[in-house]
Amino acid sequence: MREGFLRGTREDYWKNERDLQLYNAVYAQRIGWKWDAVLAKLDEAGWRPSARHLLDWGCGSGVAARTVAQWAGITRATVLDRSPAATRFAASSLKEVCVEASIVERTPVMDDHTVLLVSHVLGELSEEATANLVQLARQAHEVIWVEPGSFADSKRLGRVREKLLSAGHHIVAPCTHEKRCPMLGADSAQHESGPAQDHAKADPADWCHFFADPPMAIFQSRIWTMIGRELSIDLRSLPYSFLATTKATI
Repeated sequence: MREGFLRGTREDYWKNERDLQLYNAVYAQRIGWKWDAVLAKLDEAGWRPSARHLLDWGCGSGVAARTVAQWAGITRATVLDRSPAATRFAASSLKEVCVEASIVERTPVMDDHTVLLVSHVLGELSEEATANLVQLARQAHEVIWVEPGSFADSKRLGRVREKLLSAGHHIVAPCTHEKRCPMLGADSAQHESGPAQDHAKADPADWCHFFADPPMAIFQSRIWTMIGRELSIDLRSLPYSFLATTKATI
């Protein structure tokens, strides 16, 4: 399914709603735990978005939108994804948590009343698609962007940070400064040939990433134990990188 997505197939890469339900129950749960960790850091920073509407770009099953909407008390959301099945699923899941959800097929114009959410996309986009997304983020008033904690994706997100700074954004988290990220070394490009080489070449202190804590209950869960074994998932490991920005004065 992911290979079809990366090939840019015109067919919907989700074959049926059952696949989305299974994804939402496993992989999206793990992404949601990363979002929980990010939002906890934003609470520590004393910041919540002023926007009363959110746009979940590349929404998948809608886990980012659901998590942020409930945390920030946002009751209106727009979901956008290449997959019609995904947007339908995401919109339905948002309505279940009392969020009015609309589906769009094209990226709408950003305004000061909308916070842009982006989750786990940089490793799957072409250069052109990444540039278009960054341009959208530059226009946004507020952005919360979460990526896997790999070396390559963290470096990519670091370059997004620089572009948002140049567009007048202020960094909410995780940084405490708005200068060039010192972790964007001149040799970073050689590490970006793919996830398989991230840890083979990178110094552990070389990139900005964090680890979310999964719920302790999953370690006593027979189902999650089976999931970890069957899918070769380390249930303890939830690395992520993130960026939160606003054009408002902090």
